[in-house]
Amino acid sequence: MLRVTRAVLALTALAAVAVVLPGTAQAATKQTRIVFDNAIVIGQTPIRGGMGGGAEDFLITGHLRSADKCLGGRKMTMVAIRAGERRKVDTDRSSRAGAWAFRGRLNSSVDDLKITVKRSRAGGDTCGSDTLRLRSGPAGRSDLAE
Repeated sequence: MLRVTRAVLALTALAAVAVVLPGTAQAATKQTRIVFDNAIVIGQTPIRGGMGGGAEDFLITGHLRSADKCLGGRKMTMVAIRAGERRKVDTDRSSRAGAWAFRGRLNSSVDDLKITVKRSRAGGDTCGSDTLRLRSGPAGRSDLAE
């Protein structure tokens, strides 16, 4: 009888652990990817003093690829990098469907654009972060407009 009682207690303890563990498991992390869709030159702004060159006003669009609950309201940032210096160009929050857009003034001296989406929480899950880097072409001009 004592052996049966120990066996029952052991099985009961295992069942209790099996019930408790799923409830204490960490929330799943949903992978998020930034997808670049398009870049449009809106206009040209001359440099003061008529020196030529100038900056182009860009509209850069894209969307997020992630679980549905991780698409909307995500904080995003676009940073221009030139000679190692970083300058925040624009910030946005993604739409309910994950669409985003940045508008900014960029010139040919920009080496890279870095677009980031921050990690966030949604419905008990963690929505992952991501960074997309758009690099300049060999002539120093951004390959966004091509």
